Amino acid sequence: MNRFAITLENKEDIGYYAKNGVDELIVYLKGYCFSGLKQFVTEDVLAIIGDARAYGMDVSVSMNRLFFPAETKKAAEIMAKIICAGAYVQFSDPALLRHALQNGLAAGMIYQPEMLVTNRYDADNWLDTGIHSVVVSPLLTAEEIRDIAMHVSHTRLQIHGHSLMSMSGRKLLHAFTRETGIPAEKDLYLQEEKRDGKMPVFEDQNGTYIYTDYVLHSFMHMPYLKDVETLEISTLGMDREEAVFAMQLYRKIQNGMDGQEVLELYRNRYPETVLFSGYYDEKTIR
Repeated sequence: MNRFAITLENKEDIGYYAKNGVDELIVYLKGYCFSGLKQFVTEDVLAIIGDARAYGMDVSVSMNRLFFPAETKKAAEIMAKIICAGAYVQFSDPALLRHALQNGLAAGMIYQPEMLVTNRYDADNWLDTGIHSVVVSPLLTAEEIRDIAMHVSHTRLQIHGHSLMSMSGRKLLHAFTRETGIPAEKDLYLQEEKRDGKMPVFEDQNGTYIYTDYVLHSFMHMPYLKDVETLEISTLGMDREEAVFAMQLYRKIQNGMDGQEVLELYRNRYPETVLFSGYYDEKTIR
């Protein structure tokens, strides 16, 4: 049976997610990750870990950016604090893994390179280092994901929510304001000239993030995902009620409900949400 992880954007929601049966919370560490989601400073992250564990939930903390050599030592120290507090760390920089291996902390690491894990051999290679699990690319077909999950014991996959489409180390919103004089406020989006879709755009100290104009859903493909250990739901642009409702619908499919019927329930509850079933049926990596 799959586990479900939901991103956390408000500390006050920990109890709500626990009451509704969420297995794991995903938290983003300020300054140490690539994400448009709410980011927390180290002290708040450690407090969240304690509160979530008191409710019986796991926590994984995203530190998935790449680090300059001068930054690695401090990042490794924070990583160690997080793992020793009882949480997992999602990483992409091998330098963090090197420090984890040197200090016996590899079992608390989750490899999260956005879209780079595309086959079971790659996944196995990372798990052979002793880390806890790997995040599979969302750009694979359902058949490819099933093949990885059937042969690799600890896998994760984002199945619902806006997906990160593009990331730049440049502060593009600052540049926009500088050139136009128009302040770059919250709730911004990009829109192509000949398309109606609105792509959420965010900026922080590490750069600019552009997300898909749709919400990825996996209702029709859950049978292919039954061997994926942890299924992730992103709350970017989504309130906690919608995230929990989505999780509950996925669990209905696990219990035998038809995917198409579940999809209609979601559409009826959230008719304004633009849904897309991703690339499960369309090969994008050759």
